[in-house]
Amino acid sequence: NISKSLFLGSALMILATGCDIDEGFKGVVSPQAYYSSENGVESGINGLYALYHDNTVGGNLFKDKLAGFMGADDMTTQDGGNKAPYREGDQFYHTGGNTLLGEVWENHYKAIHGCNEFIENVDPALFTEEFYNHAIGNARFLRAIQYFELYLIFGDVPLITTTEMDLGMSRNTMEEVLDQVVEDLEFAKDWVINEERDTQAGVAGRMINGRASKTAAKAYLAKAHMALAGWPVKRDGQWEKVKEYTGEII
Repeated sequence: NISKSLFLGSALMILATGCDIDEGFKGVVSPQAYYSSENGVESGINGLYALYHDNTVGGNLFKDKLAGFMGADDMTTQDGGNKAPYREGDQFYHTGGNTLLGEVWENHYKAIHGCNEFIENVDPALFTEEFYNHAIGNARFLRAIQYFELYLIFGDVPLITTTEMDLGMSRNTMEEVLDQVVEDLEFAKDWVINEERDTQAGVAGRMINGRASKTAAKAYLAKAHMALAGWPVKRDGQWEKVKEYTGEII
């Protein structure tokens, strides 16, 4: 039996080396084909929220992000044990080897890449303007809140809004990142459809879902304009926008 197996294996290797096999993608569903129907797009939106949850708030990732905020008046950590990454925050001395913040950086950009890929591959020609912009609005909402978190933790970060690879990219300023956050949230505010969270009947009936809403977009817009009003940007006219959006929410 062993000799037969060796003979068959050798024969297969000889046959394989004599063939010129081309790689192909038959049987693989392209993003454009997958997003050719409303059901496919809706599934893609659900996938973005799963990607956001798994990469930014699921498991221990929520606690990982806290490493960026230690040293504040209301948050500190203990000595000893496995709390070294947190203590760096207490001492205002985050190092490049901080394992927790490394995971935060990597996982946020993984989820941002998913949003960028979705935005690039959904074809507006296949859908109504309302449905297309609603779908893109969800992706831009998720991209915005992740960049807002990156801004809060790291300050200047690379601003990536396409799937094109650029190994020589540099960091963008906090102001540039916040401007992109505002642009994405403005789009979401105008186009996302979520009657469960944006109508009195839905809110009164406690019909809650986990998707973007105009109300949530306005809440994050207020946060972004508050940031633009303070350090280090100090842009004029921002508090009026904060008052406007918070007033609408109330």
